[in-house]
Amino acid sequence: MSRGLGRRQQALIGTIQAHRKPMTFENIRAELRAVWELPADARFRPAFERSLRRALHSLVRDQVLISIGNGGPGDPLRYMLHPFAVAFLGGDKASEDALMAAMRDADGAKTIVRGL
Repeated sequence: MSRGLGRRQQALIGTIQAHRKPMTFENIRAELRAVWELPADARFRPAFERSLRRALHSLVRDQVLISIGNGGPGDPLRYMLHPFAVAFLGGDKASEDALMAAMRDADGAKTIVRGL
């Protein structure tokens, strides 16, 4: 029985929302290193990284986040909040406009924005 978003999911949403631009998984890891004041070459435990990826995947599956890109080395997946999730999470008009502008600027997001 689900009781809402988990701690990792809430942290991922907050990180991506504060960044205001699409983030790759490497950007998310760099943000965590900066918050925890770890060296730039620090590695996370495999179990922690796996739980972050699972939380990220479940947010995309539940359509809270949108993934942009092909996922290859030249075009990594970038994650951003779904426009409808911004309204649900209590975003104001200015943050919605900033999100839409970031979506229009992101490569590969043209098909997503066209329908909105």
